[in-house]
This record gives sequence, C-alpha cells and structure tokens, in this order.
Amino acid sequence: MQYLNFDINIEPQTADGYPVLAENARFGQARTFCKLDVDNEGLQAKLEAIARDEMDGAEIAGFGHELADVLLKDDVEKLLDRTLGAVALEQKNGVRLRLRFGRSVRDSSAGSAGAAFP
Repeated sequence: MQYLNFDINIEPQTADGYPVLAENARFGQARTFCKLDVDNEGLQAKLEAIARDEMDGAEIAGFGHELADVLLKDDVEKLLDRTLGAVALEQKNGVRLRLRFGRSVRDSSAGSAGAAFP
C-alpha cells in the first residue's frame, strides 16, 4: 500500500490556543490555532475508551470528525485538501494522518490528562 503522510502536531498552549502545525513532505507546512480543552471530561472519557479498546469503528470515526472540526482549519485544511487531491490524481491508496501532542499539552492539567495523552 502507498500512503502520503500528513502529520498534525499540537504544540504547547499559548494565549491564542494550541498552535497546530501540519506537514506533508511534498506540499510543506501550515499553521493554525485550535481551542482544545484537554480537561474536558468527554474528551478524556473518549481517549480512555480508545486506550482500552472499548470504542467501535463508528464511535472512533465520530471522534475523528470531532477532532477534525477543531484541528483542520484555515491553512491546515487547505494543506490537507492538497494532499488528498494528490492521492486522487496519483491513485495512491490514501493519506496517513499522524496526530501528535507535544509534551506540555499532555502535561498541561493535573490528574488524568497527562495519562490520556501518551
């Protein structure tokens, strides 16, 4: 199988929110900010359910759509669109999304958030 990688890195929180850096080796980088509430109990519950392998495919896909609504904005969304377009034109099998949380994002709240973002 052939994939184009699309990396999404959530960086340490600033006054504007969490910086999002997206990168594709062919098309470059893009940045935006997101408002991701790492202390949200619903978010924590979903991450813990995924870690315990307790979500089915539809639930995981729904969670993915929720994350996409927060992360894929502005130039990051445009970069993803370019990457998806290349897959369609070159008949690649797909795009591999790799989501990474920076250390200070994982450790930004007391208690479970550090454990939920390995």
